[in-house]
Amino acid sequence: MTYTTCSSGSSGDGSCSCFAGYYGPSCDPGISPGCLFLPLNIHSILVTIPPIVYCTKWSDSAASWTQTLSGTYANFTCASGHSASTTAVFCAQNGATASWGANPCQSAYCAAGSSDSASWPQTQAETVGVYNCTSGYYASNPRVPCVLNGVTASWGPNPCQPVYCSASSSATMRWEQTLAGTSTTLNCLPGFYSSGPCTSVYCVQNGGSAYWATTTLSCQS
Repeated sequence: MTYTTCSSGSSGDGSCSCFAGYYGPSCDPGISPGCLFLPLNIHSILVTIPPIVYCTKWSDSAASWTQTLSGTYANFTCASGHSASTTAVFCAQNGATASWGANPCQSAYCAAGSSDSASWPQTQAETVGVYNCTSGYYASNPRVPCVLNGVTASWGPNPCQPVYCSASSSATMRWEQTLAGTSTTLNCLPGFYSSGPCTSVYCVQNGGSAYWATTTLSCQS
């Protein structure tokens, strides 16, 4: 507690005091006592200005973004074939240094798979994968783009199309349209019967076309 001496013409007994947290040179008339709020000696105040800290510019195979003040966010750009579920990355301060949060851009892929007509490998987004057509199917261009749609990737249309031997007939027999690489049964027309050792005919694939293999089947009346 600080004690002050009353000046001439002031009331008090010379031992008035300022309340805690206040300071004053005298006890003024009519007030208790003449004290001003001055919790600290202004001449002894030391003002410390924290350093300005930045996260440096960043770039790698997945993403890039610019130098950014700590405690703020930076917009980023994902590299081709990568995606992110957020739109900004945070620059965190740690004392006199700062560091970026986890890289938000991750590789996106079209999954490997297969169907009756083709099989294909896992492929990174924004590139192309090569479809392998199965027997009986053909693609003039088997390269298929893996397209990035937001945070997911998907294949373009399957290029493998079926190849057929056309339905055919003669004066004594007929057979139906058949997928290349398979066989179909020969049928004698009414009034005729099979006289050969074969009962089916094979459809031979030749790239994007197909033809019937020769057969020894014959139909007689």
